[in-house]
Amino acid sequence: SSPFSTLIALDMRPAPTGELPSRPNPFQPNHSSDPDVPRSPSHPQTLMIIGPLIGAVVLVVICLFCFLFVWKRRRQPKSPDQSQVTKPLMADLAGIGGGVGASVVAGSGTGSAHGTLNSGTGAGLHGTVAAGGMMSNGPSDPVEMRRLNYQTPAMMNHPPITVLQLADHIELLKSNDNQKFSQEYESIDPGQQFTWDNSNLDINKPKNRYANVIAYDHSRVTLGSLDGVLGSDYINANLCDGYRKPNAYIATQ
Repeated sequence: SSPFSTLIALDMRPAPTGELPSRPNPFQPNHSSDPDVPRSPSHPQTLMIIGPLIGAVVLVVICLFCFLFVWKRRRQPKSPDQSQVTKPLMADLAGIGGGVGASVVAGSGTGSAHGTLNSGTGAGLHGTVAAGGMMSNGPSDPVEMRRLNYQTPAMMNHPPITVLQLADHIELLKSNDNQKFSQEYESIDPGQQFTWDNSNLDINKPKNRYANVIAYDHSRVTLGSLDGVLGSDYINANLCDGYRKPNAYIATQ
């Protein structure tokens, strides 16, 4: 033996007794008695299933909300509140008797220039109430007064339609393939109805953007004149009446 055998000898434990361990044979079936434990699905696969379901539910809720919103909007009445429309007119007729006031508010008659009611298709009451309750001459509505003072052939041939007769009048115009609409449109004279002397001045013509869009003399907006500047008071703009107020709007280019 080597003289160094004693120095390098290893102190090894004795081998255990019994059958030596062996690896399982892959070609033989496994008869292990351990119970089979089902595998739980992985986290990414769960998200792939739950995610689209949640998205579909949210989409259905949004579509349902939009449908209800549009449905409610369509069910709302489009016509204005008639109580608000007739309130100013009823206030003007506070001193008139019940029969006269009711007929005017309902639009069933018109007032003549002498303060009497006629059964026509016009609108408005052409008379004011004095302190003693008697009706005096002259219109009570400033817009109606403007309409009377500036009568045109078209306005005389096409008087106002009462509210109660408006629906029937529209149905009449729509008959025979809108024939009445066409006839009424053709009957309106497109020619000059009022004077426009100020718009026709050479100094003011460049201020008109379009040659056929001018400012009538009777309702044009008058600017403050500059000393020594001819035509400085002119602008292509006209005052327009509102529903219950004269000169409520300005129409300009």
